[in-house]
Amino acid sequence: VSVHRESGWSFCGFRGSEARYGEASITLASKNLALGQETIKFAGEPILTGENLPLVAYLEDGPLGRYCSAFLETKGGTVKVSFSNRQEGAVETSCENAEQIFEDLTM
Repeated sequence: VSVHRESGWSFCGFRGSEARYGEASITLASKNLALGQETIKFAGEPILTGENLPLVAYLEDGPLGRYCSAFLETKGGTVKVSFSNRQEGAVETSCENAEQIFEDLTM
């Protein structure tokens, strides 16, 4: 587990349960900005729109490759769940996993 603050985001990183997610890296983050202010940097439509929650997910590039970040607006700003799995080939699956983590936390 790591805790860090960068570019206005406060976040914690975790390894996912191997039984559920394989070799996954999961980051939970929050920022005092509205959803539209944070997601304006992404071109095009989100790769995923939440079924049960009003979240949107986009692909991002990092040092270890592409990963998925799902964003949800709250009264206090935007919350983000990022999911990366080096064993999993489909980034879309990473977005579905990020959505599932949000649902586990809120429902």
